[in-house]
Amino acid sequence: MQTKFKVGDTVRCVSSEYSYITLGRTYVIKETQCAWCRVITDHGGLDSYMEQAFELVEPNPVLTPE
Repeated sequence: MQTKFKVGDTVRCVSSEYSYITLGRTYVIKETQCAWCRVITDHGGLDSYMEQAFELVEPNPVLTPE
């Protein structure tokens, strides 16, 4: 089973249930496995969290002059 995120995705924490990550802060997915995502935490360690703790941050579209 694959997560809804891939390595390198920028995600925002949408849960206040976890230690070492902050609600509303963005993180970069470092690894994925089943329904778990590994990110660098606020304390600098690599830790796993359920994918439900995050939402994908959509990249800003590149605007080109017409």
